Amino acid sequence: MSFFEYISVIVSVILALGIARVLGGLGELLVARREKKTYWVHSVWIAFVFLMHIRIWWSYWDVAAAPSTNLLVFLFMLVGPAAAYLSAYVLLPGGFPSDADQHFYATRRPFFLLGLVLAVYAALTPPVLGYQTPSGLYAGATLAIGVNVIALLTADRRVHSVIALVSLVGFSLSFLNRLTATVPLD
Repeated sequence: MSFFEYISVIVSVILALGIARVLGGLGELLVARREKKTYWVHSVWIAFVFLMHIRIWWSYWDVAAAPSTNLLVFLFMLVGPAAAYLSAYVLLPGGFPSDADQHFYATRRPFFLLGLVLAVYAALTPPVLGYQTPSGLYAGATLAIGVNVIALLTADRRVHSVIALVSLVGFSLSFLNRLTATVPLD
């Protein structure tokens, strides 16, 4: 087992727990949909968080190119997966909330604080790990930082509607761009 394979195990476990939380919450909604009040902004963020887990997992292949590491770098590597898992937990704490609208606005600050952590983490990962920065990373991270700060500071529903749509579209375009990018398999 290589060192990369060794350290990727815990990253994979944390991300799998986050994906399981999202899928479990959606499964609960399917079973008890009549008792649950959905809110489209909350649903957009659930989709975003699901895609974020997949993207982090996929991007960890880049970590294999890191020239060396130490315990501090390894701890840094856990920040992104942990923040992604916690984001899923904030949105779906014990399954799908009974009133997603009320739940979203009650928990928006911790959710967007975690989003801020993820944006900063994304920007710092290449220099900390010592590999080439993907094109557009800093522009995307800067935009994400700004969006998360705005979302932290306001509870205005129209602002959150715009932020949710812009974030999902922007992240989805970035995600689609990575769909066709090839990675070395050795």
